[in-house]
Amino acid sequence: MKRPKPKSASKGSADPVDPVDVGAVAGVHGLKGMVRIKPFTEEPDGLEAYGPVWIAALGEYRQVTVSSLSKGVALCWIEGVSDRNAAEDLKGAVLTIDRSALPPPEEDEYYHADLVGLTLKDTEGQVIGTVRAVQNFGASDLLDVQPQLGTTGSGGARSSILVPFTTEIVPTVDLAAGEALVDVGFIASLLEPVSSEKGLHDGAENGTEGEDG
Repeated sequence: MKRPKPKSASKGSADPVDPVDVGAVAGVHGLKGMVRIKPFTEEPDGLEAYGPVWIAALGEYRQVTVSSLSKGVALCWIEGVSDRNAAEDLKGAVLTIDRSALPPPEEDEYYHADLVGLTLKDTEGQVIGTVRAVQNFGASDLLDVQPQLGTTGSGGARSSILVPFTTEIVPTVDLAAGEALVDVGFIASLLEPVSSEKGLHDGAENGTEGEDG
């Protein structure tokens, strides 16, 4: 999934009315309250083009100021945060911007906020669960899915399923219907229990449990 590049927006002070997540606090930098932000934008410098960026902190929205970029993260100041301890408390908090400042996504592009809450079904119509977040650990976007009660896989019930957000694995996204479809073959292989016979054949013929030798 590509994230659309942001368009310029005029600076303002109004809190976001329809907030869309554009990044998250990954850690702190230094002793004076600066934080490291992992942007959700396609380019690391995308945050600077959005205009007002906000974080929900201490029960209210605080404005975020981008100071510089370093190794794919943005170094930012948070309004009212001036020491490391206060910054530490913000780890994991998301940054938002008002949707009105964003360009409409192009075909087959989606904002993370629009994917969260979708019902995930396989291509045969079986409900798998609900998308609760979109993760990215450096390779590609992953749908973090809360399985429907009763969905199991290897080891029993699962608390989360990660589904690569590619057109091959997730061929259909219907925002109007509030659902997305995942390839039935992929989801079946992901959820199928490990055969008890598999371990018996992995190197067992020669009395070993793994590598030859």
